[in-house]
Amino acid sequence: MNRWFDPNESFFELLIVKITFIFFISFSVLFSAVITLNSDLNVDLSYNGFNYFVVVYKVPLATLALLIPSVAVLAANHRSEQTREQIKIASNQNNFINYYKHLEEFEKYYNQHTVKFVKFKSLNHLYGCIFSKVKYGRYSVDGTVLFFLNGIIDKFLCVAKKLGDADDKQRFHCLFSMYQMRNRLYDYFSADFTSGATSVSCSYEKYQLILPAGNIGYLVRIFCDMIEQLHLIFQFDGSFVSFDNFDQLMKLKECSFPKKYNPEKENAWEELNIAPLLKHEPTP
Repeated sequence: MNRWFDPNESFFELLIVKITFIFFISFSVLFSAVITLNSDLNVDLSYNGFNYFVVVYKVPLATLALLIPSVAVLAANHRSEQTREQIKIASNQNNFINYYKHLEEFEKYYNQHTVKFVKFKSLNHLYGCIFSKVKYGRYSVDGTVLFFLNGIIDKFLCVAKKLGDADDKQRFHCLFSMYQMRNRLYDYFSADFTSGATSVSCSYEKYQLILPAGNIGYLVRIFCDMIEQLHLIFQFDGSFVSFDNFDQLMKLKECSFPKKYNPEKENAWEELNIAPLLKHEPTP
């Protein structure tokens, strides 16, 4: 908002209007006083006297006359600011109405396209993450959340590909990293996953992760299911195409993993080979 032309104030209450009046009137009075004090003038109320008055006080009168166009310019600017403010208010009202309409349609879409095992704690939080700028009239998926998801998918795939060639210590670190990414993903969207299986705590040195039923495949599936669910939800935005490397992540979901973590075995993680991960074909 322009501080000199506040659209919420009347024209003659504007500071710049008051300053303009004071400026031109003051100089006009000053010029008049200087002329009067330095001239030998007599009172003559005839037409000759009035005509002579105009001649003598030409400069003060011209200075005062400049007030008229100056005020006209200020008035035009003030009207422009008022019009801009009215347009802004109307736009905000439209955005406010469209926001709730958009949220209502999103809720309908959400109820039709969500699965039970991925549970979002707050629909408004999920909506705010995906469409953070909808109140400003932007109804497409926010670039920040796309950047976050594309980044975490790439990192998850990168770490998963290291599992096959890693020793037990490295493998645990990989799984712990994947476990952290899964938690970060669910925390970002304030979501829960219900597997119905008893979780098994796995520890190595100072690191600890929790696997549903001790199943490594569950850890991968939970992450992939969340991404798959978000991918479906994001399609509410007609301009959304896909996440980067989404197809590769779905292949990862179909890969074979050791079924159980067995801390009593010498090789706790059993044999694991997913080196040809992205070329792996789903097992019939």
